[in-house]
Amino acid sequence: MLRLSFVNSIACKIRRYFNKYATVLRRFLFFLIDDVRLAYYGLLILFGVPFLSLIYFLLTPCSHGIGSNGSPLQNYTFWDALYFSVVTVSSLGYGDMHPMGFSKFLACAEVITGLIVLGILLAKVTSARLSHHVSRLYRSEIQKNMEEFTEGFRNLQSKLKEAIKDIGQAFQPTPDSQSPKETSTVAEMFTAVITSFHRRSTGITQYLINEAEHDYFNLAPADTLLRIAEAIERATALLGQMILSMSKEVRNSLLNRDTRSMILDSLDEQRRMTEIVNNNCKDEAIKHKFTQIVETIKDPKSLIAIPVPEIEAEQPDHKLEETDQPLME
Repeated sequence: MLRLSFVNSIACKIRRYFNKYATVLRRFLFFLIDDVRLAYYGLLILFGVPFLSLIYFLLTPCSHGIGSNGSPLQNYTFWDALYFSVVTVSSLGYGDMHPMGFSKFLACAEVITGLIVLGILLAKVTSARLSHHVSRLYRSEIQKNMEEFTEGFRNLQSKLKEAIKDIGQAFQPTPDSQSPKETSTVAEMFTAVITSFHRRSTGITQYLINEAEHDYFNLAPADTLLRIAEAIERATALLGQMILSMSKEVRNSLLNRDTRSMILDSLDEQRRMTEIVNNNCKDEAIKHKFTQIVETIKDPKSLIAIPVPEIEAEQPDHKLEETDQPLME
């Protein structure tokens, strides 16, 4: 049992070290494929192959360069060395020439380097082609999602306009007082509109948070971002107009704790959204348009504050004091 436990512990340590170095190697390979530019590999091949050719050429007289049939190559030129280097780096290996002495080590290193570099070149070309198609699909998906958000805020604008009209009609003082059913219906509609505004503001902000790390603002069409910003700004302006048009009595009736909390949360989400755009987008026109959303309602707390009802000053009762004295004529 002890021997088995010892073997298991050794196996766990070996597995742990293997996983550790495998992870490092994988990250290094990803770095070579994703971060190193294609031009650098081209320069490596362009200058590395002639450089090694020169070394083969200089080492051949010393029996450490290029050989043929087990002996150093005779009557050779630099072009022969260049030909051998190209055949070696591409792993063709025709067999008419072979390395000798120290050049065997150089040839092995050149073969391994050539396999890695050529493999990375092929991977980068394939990745670039795939990235092009993926970017097109991603850009199309971005536009589709943003158009849905834009349409949602435009529909919300219509609902806000309708709410402004209905609130004015329901709470307008007329000779015939409105029935409780009508005012309660307007209150339900007001809550539904505020809930929709909160849901859409939270949704667009969370969407931008999730996508900002994926080069979103470099792929998203500028006109699409400008349209969604304009739609949000108009909806926010209508929200402020609706609340400002309410009398003190209407605010006391409609602005309860839940609706006030949703309005404040919605405007906070818009500030977060603007910060994301300003931190990740390079287009100044887009940044300016999103900043205007925040500036639409600069003081949300004072906007939704419920006015304190005025307390009428108590008037003293003017009563004649009782007296036995006769009234003067």
